[in-house]
Amino acid sequence: MRHCLICITTALVVGLLLLDGTLFSQTSTQTKPLLLGIHVNHESSWPLQVNADLWRSLDSGNGTKWMDIQQGPNTFDFTQMDQELRDAAQSKVMVMYTPFGIPAFIANSIGYNPDDNGTRECTCNHSLGARGCYPPKDMNGDGSGTDATWKNFITALATHVHNNHVQNPNTYADIDYWESGNEFIVNAPQWCGSYAQLARMMQDAKRIVKQINPAATMLTHAMAWYNLSENVDYLTTKANIPKAQTPAELAEIIDYHCYQYASKAPERVVPVLAKLRELTDSVPASRGKPIFCTEGGWIANAPTSWVHGQNWLARYLLGLSSTGILDFNLFQYDTYRLNNGNGLPARLVDLWAPTTHYSCNIPASFGYFCPTEMVWQRVYQWLEGVTFQGPCLHRATKQGKIWSCDHTSTGQYQTGQFVWYDVTDQTWIYIVPQGFTQEQDINGNITDITAGSKVTISNSPVLLMSGSRLAAN
Repeated sequence: MRHCLICITTALVVGLLLLDGTLFSQTSTQTKPLLLGIHVNHESSWPLQVNADLWRSLDSGNGTKWMDIQQGPNTFDFTQMDQELRDAAQSKVMVMYTPFGIPAFIANSIGYNPDDNGTRECTCNHSLGARGCYPPKDMNGDGSGTDATWKNFITALATHVHNNHVQNPNTYADIDYWESGNEFIVNAPQWCGSYAQLARMMQDAKRIVKQINPAATMLTHAMAWYNLSENVDYLTTKANIPKAQTPAELAEIIDYHCYQYASKAPERVVPVLAKLRELTDSVPASRGKPIFCTEGGWIANAPTSWVHGQNWLARYLLGLSSTGILDFNLFQYDTYRLNNGNGLPARLVDLWAPTTHYSCNIPASFGYFCPTEMVWQRVYQWLEGVTFQGPCLHRATKQGKIWSCDHTSTGQYQTGQFVWYDVTDQTWIYIVPQGFTQEQDINGNITDITAGSKVTISNSPVLLMSGSRLAAN
């Protein structure tokens, strides 16, 4: 890796007491306030050349979808999944599996409205074929039926993966987190079924996975950050089966996506996460449960320069980290198919590309880093051992806002503050608060400071530290 960074340790177990009195524990321990995960779009991009804690299987190429793995009632091809899990083990990241893509032999010829009040037709995602977004035909719109093929798939996958991990713990990763789907509420091209069907599939999957690997953790399907009423409808739906449970009851983690538009202030993610926490807590069965943001970054457009992209990403990551969520997965590590080679950032965040054709030209061990990689690495380092005092706060100036994120650290300083100014390409004079003795910028440069002195802040966050002799790197 380009930077000498403190790696994640196994010395601290992160636990949260849930509403029912049970203890939620990470399957792997961490010294940061949240896991930082990524998506890998191409098999050739492994091994990872950046620090990351988790890999999410979505968009990892052909071979990991349900329809890729299961070609018949009892015919399974784990070839690509095995390779991805060996890659994950080599890069020492945890694994989140996201199921989607219904095999042609089980897909229904009709879809169901979300509330099961009738049928619907959908045009499936091009990678899923004509019926790959339709629900299994052995399950009715109200969630009743055998659901046999789904249960067979989950049993086969969980058994295969867990047994291989137990036999080869250092070279084959297990699935730590099981999602229940990807944006199925709002993404008809991926799911043309009902909420009751999703609740049934989640209930069957949790029972099977927990029997095979009790340490695995079950998530809701990944809900979007903007369709809040539909999210509540999904969380509170039950399948028409005996002893049915809602997704809110079944979930150990509530799962959202938290993209923001690059043309908007990245700090908007702070109130968005507060709203999602409010929504989660409005459902009694999910109140107090941990929240993951399993997909996010900028979306729909791109920053106007790499410098703007670096600043946007740093502010976004720090804001997210302060909100109390436990995981964020960047979409994604290698989106270079979306980069048109014009020297500007792509429509989605890039950290690495195989050649300079994709506007990433910082040499790596193989391929090339994008300028945003440096920000990812720095923020990863900054978050080691940090406990935020609360969400990042802002103070208005005549033109914009000064954002600050107070925290303590178990690392090489005692208390700290991330601070920046949110007006693009503008600066502001900031009076150093009491106690801070050093400032580190996003490039790793360290400057001695004194309380009451004036420092210039910009869109690029800096870290103010007390009791520190942190070395520049």
